[in-house]
Amino acid sequence: MKTNFIFLNILIFTLHLNLFSMKSLSTIKCPLLENFLESGVREIIRCNSILNPLRNIDIFWHRTLSSNPDIKGLEYYLTILTLKLTRDYFCPELKRLSEKQLDQKLENFLVKILKNPKKYKSDYDTDIAKLIIAGANPNLVVNINCEKFQFKGTLLMLIAQGKISKNLINLLISYGVDIDFQDDQGKTALMLAIEYRNYDMARILIKGGASVNSQDDAGNSALSYMAMFSRKKLLKLLINNGANVNIINKNQRTPLMLSVMNNKKNKGIIRKLVKYGANINFADQSGESPLTYAEKLGNTKIKDLLLNQNI
Repeated sequence: MKTNFIFLNILIFTLHLNLFSMKSLSTIKCPLLENFLESGVREIIRCNSILNPLRNIDIFWHRTLSSNPDIKGLEYYLTILTLKLTRDYFCPELKRLSEKQLDQKLENFLVKILKNPKKYKSDYDTDIAKLIIAGANPNLVVNINCEKFQFKGTLLMLIAQGKISKNLINLLISYGVDIDFQDDQGKTALMLAIEYRNYDMARILIKGGASVNSQDDAGNSALSYMAMFSRKKLLKLLINNGANVNIINKNQRTPLMLSVMNNKKNKGIIRKLVKYGANINFADQSGESPLTYAEKLGNTKIKDLLLNQNI
């Protein structure tokens, strides 16, 4: 019922603007136009949850702007209006705080959570969401050094490691999180999600546009991490989203080489990598190939697999 009401509101709003467009919009008083925009945005926000406060806003914007070219210059105004109304609705108690104060609150809260990770509560999601909606930097780099946990990176990276709930991911993406931010070692949230077996998070990041071919300081990509940590579940997803099957790291090693070197039970991954076009004969800076690594490691099953041209 609420959804129908929203779309009815949008329809009425669009009809009004279409009527007005018969004249120049410049002749319409600004308060009237502002009231239309504000009422439409406010109704959508009221039907959303704090963890996904901007849901359907893009539909409203698209319908409004595409059907009324005369107001296309109002994108910036709509953005500011939406952020303000969202903040006023979900966290009015925080609206007087500066960005610096909000960032400090967010950092302090994350430290508190990570000092007692087993006591994580669902209410924490709401507390973090409020700070982001109020204006805390979604790309804030926090440096946490406590007895149980050392970390330097962003909130998104903590989610990738499974330290913070993934319920916050849609909110962060909506508020402009840098999905490909790299830490001091060049790791991205996607690489960390793969390393920490956070498969759902990895899928969300890829769907959200995360680069599958970014490389860390050692030259390893998401596919390299899949190979090193034997995360077979993500292989097809990475390939289907453009992962370079023959990407090389700083030691000139491909994902196929890393898979051969790091796990004797990687037969399924190796078979799939070759199927997707991995170069069996490529040599690294030491002159070693996947086949010679299999021989050196005494892994006859992998050696036979690579020698078999009908894989």
